[in-house]
Amino acid sequence: MIAQQFLRQYAYASGVEEDVAQLEIVLTYALQRIGELGLWRRLALKGGTSLRKTVFGTSGRFSQGIDLLATDQETPNVEDALVDGLTHEPFHGLTFNVQDYRYSQGGNFGVQVSYQHAYGRGVFELQVSHRSDLVLSPVDAELLPQSYFPRLEFRPGSVTNVHRVEMLAEKVLACARRLGGSGKDVYDLYQYAQRPFEISLLRSLVCAKAWTDGVQFDPDGFLARLEPRAFNWTELRGLLGRGLLLDQAQACRTVQERLASLRELTALEQRVLADTTYHRDHAAYGQLADEARSMVG
Repeated sequence: MIAQQFLRQYAYASGVEEDVAQLEIVLTYALQRIGELGLWRRLALKGGTSLRKTVFGTSGRFSQGIDLLATDQETPNVEDALVDGLTHEPFHGLTFNVQDYRYSQGGNFGVQVSYQHAYGRGVFELQVSHRSDLVLSPVDAELLPQSYFPRLEFRPGSVTNVHRVEMLAEKVLACARRLGGSGKDVYDLYQYAQRPFEISLLRSLVCAKAWTDGVQFDPDGFLARLEPRAFNWTELRGLLGRGLLLDQAQACRTVQERLASLRELTALEQRVLADTTYHRDHAAYGQLADEARSMVG
């Protein structure tokens, strides 16, 4: 683990509390350990940690856990190898232990990981989803540089990521489901809205993933209800670095403007959205998924 003085320097420069900066660094060690265990061939990173470390960099919110997708159904389950590897022995002065692990009805795995090192300790959430519903193939991604990287005992390796536009599609659906939920989702959409991406690809992915999730998605309703009072912004408290104060109303307007073309549904996309409850039209879903894949080559 990097020396305490470098952690403090990073926390001060970032404008966050030391415990937030410490977890940011610890998660980098955990991702490195996953790579050294050879598990990126079986896992893909997604969620807040993926967004900050591979898409948004320092403008992204700090994350509080690791969200993974199992990309195979081999035995033993990948979470067994992951937990065994993390807890087997100390890693550059960091000791990991697990507690309170659980499986959801859908077979998804979650565990509280506690960590300890020479000058601190803490806990983060580790989740492994076993939903095999990716439309696009996972991609290799380098971690975006952070000021503490030169102080690490290793050069951060690449990770396997869910495709960034597919993560955006998941964020859109999460935000639509959680109107009245977390402001973190809106902040992530706001960050995406300031970056280039192909809106037609996003629209296809949103519709395809609404079908696999079995949820209804109404672009007009989603965009119309995207306003500050619909979300709990306190969850962002302490997770934004210096200079990243958020104008909630402006963030919502920016997202509405950037995602306005979600309303321009093709006939195929309308057909898929009409079938999200009954799942009778597998041919339409397959055609839409193929179209999305063709857009990325």
